[in-house]
Amino acid sequence: MAKNLPIYLLMTVGIVVFVYFVLYRPYATHQEKKDFEKAEAALNELYDKIVAKIGKPDQEKKVNKCSYASREFGRGPRSCSVNIYVLYENRGLEAANTMTKNVATITGTQLYPGPGEESLAEFVVAQYPHVSQYFDQEFNDIESITCGARYSYPVYPTYSTIDPLQTTFHENLQIELSCSGSAKSEHYPVITR
Repeated sequence: MAKNLPIYLLMTVGIVVFVYFVLYRPYATHQEKKDFEKAEAALNELYDKIVAKIGKPDQEKKVNKCSYASREFGRGPRSCSVNIYVLYENRGLEAANTMTKNVATITGTQLYPGPGEESLAEFVVAQYPHVSQYFDQEFNDIESITCGARYSYPVYPTYSTIDPLQTTFHENLQIELSCSGSAKSEHYPVITR
Protein backbone atom coordinates (compact mmCIF):
# COMPACT_ATOMS: atom_id res chain seq x y z
CA MET A 1 0.00 0.00 0.00
CA ALA A 2 2.79 2.44 0.92
CA LYS A 3 4.45 1.62 -2.40
CA ASN A 4 1.36 2.79 -4.31
CA LEU A 5 0.82 5.96 -2.27
CA PRO A 6 2.50 8.28 -4.84
CA ILE A 7 0.30 6.81 -7.58
CA TYR A 8 -2.85 7.34 -5.47
CA LEU A 9 -1.80 10.92 -4.72
CA LEU A 10 -1.21 11.63 -8.42
CA MET A 11 -4.57 10.09 -9.31
CA THR A 12 -6.31 12.19 -6.62
CA VAL A 13 -4.64 15.39 -7.86
CA GLY A 14 -5.58 14.49 -11.45
CA ILE A 15 -9.22 13.92 -10.49
CA VAL A 16 -9.38 17.22 -8.58
CA VAL A 17 -7.86 19.11 -11.53
CA PHE A 18 -10.26 17.39 -13.94
CA VAL A 19 -13.31 18.20 -11.80
CA TYR A 20 -12.23 21.83 -11.42
CA PHE A 21 -11.48 22.59 -15.07
CA VAL A 22 -14.07 20.38 -16.77
CA LEU A 23 -17.01 20.58 -14.38
CA TYR A 24 -16.77 23.35 -11.78
CA ARG A 25 -15.16 26.23 -13.70
CA PRO A 26 -17.57 26.13 -16.70
CA TYR A 27 -20.53 25.87 -14.31
CA ALA A 28 -19.28 28.78 -12.15
CA THR A 29 -18.61 30.91 -15.25
CA HIS A 30 -22.11 30.21 -16.57
CA GLN A 31 -23.67 31.10 -13.20
CA GLU A 32 -21.61 34.31 -13.06
CA LYS A 33 -22.84 35.30 -16.55
CA LYS A 34 -26.43 34.69 -15.38
CA ASP A 35 -25.78 36.96 -12.37
CA PHE A 36 -24.59 39.74 -14.69
CA GLU A 37 -27.72 39.23 -16.80
CA LYS A 38 -29.88 39.50 -13.64
CA ALA A 39 -28.03 42.70 -12.74
CA GLU A 40 -28.64 44.09 -16.23
CA ALA A 41 -32.36 43.27 -15.95
CA ALA A 42 -32.49 44.98 -12.52
CA LEU A 43 -30.86 48.10 -13.97
CA ASN A 44 -33.29 48.15 -16.89
CA GLU A 45 -36.20 47.89 -14.45
CA LEU A 46 -34.75 50.72 -12.33
CA TYR A 47 -34.23 52.83 -15.45
CA ASP A 48 -37.89 52.35 -16.40
CA LYS A 49 -38.94 53.49 -12.91
CA ILE A 50 -36.70 56.57 -13.21
CA VAL A 51 -38.25 57.51 -16.56
CA ALA A 52 -41.74 57.04 -15.09
CA LYS A 53 -40.89 59.24 -12.08
CA ILE A 54 -38.84 62.11 -13.56
CA GLY A 55 -39.25 61.81 -17.32
CA LYS A 56 -37.27 60.60 -20.30
CA PRO A 57 -33.63 61.75 -20.34
CA ASP A 58 -32.10 63.78 -23.15
CA GLN A 59 -29.44 61.10 -23.61
CA GLU A 60 -29.12 57.50 -22.48
CA LYS A 61 -26.46 54.89 -23.22
CA LYS A 62 -26.05 51.30 -22.08
CA VAL A 63 -22.50 49.99 -21.83
CA ASN A 64 -21.54 46.46 -20.81
CA LYS A 65 -17.81 46.00 -20.48
CA CYS A 66 -14.94 44.15 -18.88
CA SER A 67 -11.55 45.51 -17.91
CA TYR A 68 -8.32 44.47 -16.26
CA ALA A 69 -6.59 46.23 -13.41
CA SER A 70 -3.33 47.81 -14.49
CA ARG A 71 -0.12 46.08 -13.47
CA GLU A 72 3.43 47.09 -14.25
CA PHE A 73 4.32 43.99 -16.26
CA GLY A 74 0.94 42.65 -17.33
CA ARG A 75 -2.73 42.40 -16.62
CA GLY A 76 -4.21 42.45 -13.18
CA PRO A 77 -7.51 40.98 -12.02
CA ARG A 78 -10.48 41.09 -14.42
CA SER A 79 -13.81 42.74 -13.63
CA CYS A 80 -16.98 43.25 -15.64
CA SER A 81 -19.82 45.74 -15.35
CA VAL A 82 -23.21 46.57 -16.78
CA ASN A 83 -24.00 50.28 -16.90
CA ILE A 84 -26.69 52.71 -17.92
CA TYR A 85 -25.64 56.35 -18.32
CA VAL A 86 -28.45 58.92 -18.28
CA LEU A 87 -28.10 62.66 -18.98
CA TYR A 88 -30.67 65.35 -18.31
CA GLU A 89 -29.37 68.37 -20.20
CA ASN A 90 -29.61 72.04 -19.35
CA ARG A 91 -31.12 71.58 -15.87
CA GLY A 92 -30.67 74.15 -13.14
CA LEU A 93 -29.47 73.46 -9.61
CA GLU A 94 -32.96 73.26 -8.11
CA ALA A 95 -34.18 70.85 -10.79
CA ALA A 96 -31.07 68.67 -10.37
CA ASN A 97 -31.62 68.43 -6.61
CA THR A 98 -35.32 67.62 -7.00
CA MET A 99 -34.64 64.97 -9.65
CA THR A 100 -31.85 63.38 -7.57
CA LYS A 101 -34.07 63.17 -4.48
CA ASN A 102 -36.93 61.65 -6.51
CA VAL A 103 -34.68 59.00 -8.05
CA ALA A 104 -33.00 58.24 -4.71
CA THR A 105 -36.40 57.42 -3.19
CA ILE A 106 -36.96 54.69 -5.78
CA THR A 107 -34.14 52.56 -4.39
CA GLY A 108 -34.74 53.72 -0.82
CA THR A 109 -31.11 53.64 0.27
CA GLN A 110 -28.96 56.45 1.59
CA LEU A 111 -27.06 58.93 -0.59
CA TYR A 112 -23.38 59.43 0.21
CA PRO A 113 -21.62 62.62 -0.88
CA GLY A 114 -18.35 62.38 -2.78
CA PRO A 115 -14.93 62.98 -1.18
CA GLY A 116 -14.49 66.48 0.20
CA GLU A 117 -18.25 67.02 0.18
CA GLU A 118 -19.13 65.21 3.41
CA SER A 119 -21.20 68.12 4.70
CA LEU A 120 -23.40 68.34 1.61
CA ALA A 121 -26.97 67.09 1.65
CA GLU A 122 -27.64 68.27 -1.92
CA PHE A 123 -25.88 69.90 -4.85
CA VAL A 124 -24.76 73.50 -4.27
CA VAL A 125 -23.51 76.27 -6.55
CA ALA A 126 -20.10 75.12 -7.80
CA GLN A 127 -17.17 76.92 -6.21
CA TYR A 128 -14.71 75.90 -8.92
CA PRO A 129 -15.39 75.94 -12.65
CA HIS A 130 -15.69 72.59 -14.43
CA VAL A 131 -15.74 70.56 -11.20
CA SER A 132 -18.74 68.28 -10.70
CA GLN A 133 -20.22 67.33 -7.37
CA TYR A 134 -21.56 63.85 -6.92
CA PHE A 135 -23.50 61.56 -4.62
CA ASP A 136 -23.30 57.76 -4.57
CA GLN A 137 -25.98 55.27 -3.62
CA GLU A 138 -25.72 51.49 -3.21
CA PHE A 139 -28.59 49.08 -3.85
CA ASN A 140 -29.59 45.53 -4.87
CA ASP A 141 -26.36 43.55 -4.68
CA ILE A 142 -26.74 40.39 -6.77
CA GLU A 143 -24.54 37.55 -5.52
CA SER A 144 -20.97 38.95 -5.71
CA ILE A 145 -21.98 41.82 -8.00
CA THR A 146 -22.29 45.25 -6.38
CA CYS A 147 -24.84 47.71 -7.73
CA GLY A 148 -25.09 51.43 -7.24
CA ALA A 149 -25.93 54.81 -8.68
CA ARG A 150 -23.88 57.98 -9.04
CA TYR A 151 -25.54 61.38 -9.44
CA SER A 152 -23.23 64.07 -10.86
CA TYR A 153 -23.94 67.79 -11.24
CA PRO A 154 -23.06 69.97 -13.03
CA VAL A 155 -21.70 67.82 -15.85
CA TYR A 156 -19.89 70.05 -18.33
CA PRO A 157 -19.24 69.56 -22.03
CA THR A 158 -16.33 67.28 -22.73
CA TYR A 159 -14.35 66.61 -25.85
CA SER A 160 -13.10 63.23 -24.76
CA THR A 161 -14.09 60.32 -26.96
CA ILE A 162 -14.15 57.90 -24.01
CA ASP A 163 -17.02 59.63 -22.20
CA PRO A 164 -20.27 57.75 -22.84
CA LEU A 165 -22.40 60.91 -23.21
CA GLN A 166 -21.61 64.21 -24.94
CA THR A 167 -23.30 67.56 -24.38
CA THR A 168 -22.88 71.22 -25.27
CA PHE A 169 -24.79 72.54 -22.25
CA HIS A 170 -23.11 73.60 -19.00
CA GLU A 171 -25.72 72.52 -16.45
CA ASN A 172 -26.47 68.82 -16.77
CA LEU A 173 -27.46 66.10 -14.33
CA GLN A 174 -25.89 62.72 -15.08
CA ILE A 175 -27.07 59.52 -13.43
CA GLU A 176 -24.93 56.42 -13.79
CA LEU A 177 -26.52 53.12 -12.83
CA SER A 178 -23.99 50.31 -12.61
CA CYS A 179 -23.42 46.79 -11.35
CA SER A 180 -19.88 45.43 -11.29
CA GLY A 181 -17.79 42.64 -9.88
CA SER A 182 -14.81 40.40 -10.45
CA ALA A 183 -15.19 37.97 -13.34
CA LYS A 184 -13.91 34.54 -14.24
CA SER A 185 -14.40 35.24 -17.95
CA GLU A 186 -14.72 38.15 -20.39
CA HIS A 187 -18.52 38.24 -20.49
CA TYR A 188 -18.47 41.53 -22.44
CA PRO A 189 -16.00 43.38 -24.67
CA VAL A 190 -12.81 44.50 -22.93
CA ILE A 191 -12.62 48.27 -22.73
CA THR A 192 -9.26 49.92 -22.16
CA ARG A 193 -8.72 53.55 -21.28
